[in-house]
Amino acid sequence: MAYLKRIVLTFLTLLSLTVPAAAQSDDPLVFATVHRPPFADTEGDQITGFSIDLMRAIADQLGHEVVFEPNTRFGDMLSAVRSERIDGAIANISITAERERTMAFSQPIFGSGIKIMIPNEGSGASIFALFTWDIALVVLRGLALLFFGGLLMWFFERRVQPYFGKPAREALFPSFW
Repeated sequence: MAYLKRIVLTFLTLLSLTVPAAAQSDDPLVFATVHRPPFADTEGDQITGFSIDLMRAIADQLGHEVVFEPNTRFGDMLSAVRSERIDGAIANISITAERERTMAFSQPIFGSGIKIMIPNEGSGASIFALFTWDIALVVLRGLALLFFGGLLMWFFERRVQPYFGKPAREALFPSFW
């Protein structure tokens, strides 16, 4: 068993020596980008944006410098990645089945959907904001509809059902029930 363990460790050591030298080089990472605010934008001669800041943080954690190559066309950026002329691309790139056949993607960092925005300090709105005249009118109409529906029920059932044989004033609640 110890002999097999030595063979496996020797094999793994030799395998680790085959790691490409490029992975350990001091060359900066080159990433293509395209003008897509707020993900990638330019302020003067500086490239900024959410995706750019994220890539800089990742490169910093990896101990690498990152250089951004601006592109004017989205397709040019993707072509540079496919041809392996650059290390990668960063912007608001949609992951499609066609692109996945030729490129590798990270996990999505942005998803769109319905968002609710409120002021930081609050607007003073509360549950009482629901009590408007329009809402009150709808509620009153609903109650009136129930009231008249109950009266109609009493009117048509009073001679047939002994339960409704009371005068209208006394039968009002039972007709709703």
